[in-house]
Amino acid sequence: MNIDKLLELYKQIPPRGPRGMPSNWSRGGKTTMFTNEARRLGLSNSEAFKLC
Repeated sequence: MNIDKLLELYKQIPPRGPRGMPSNWSRGGKTTMFTNEARRLGLSNSEAFKLC
């Protein structure tokens, strides 16, 4: 299983900011890319986050 790409996507997720911050908007898209990659590898989201 290749989790390198998963780790790369995880590093791109910006930290949570206060509500309405631009980082939260980009976080949403980056998190989706991360969870899509996790699903492609056959992991659940929580499993994927534990790996990183």
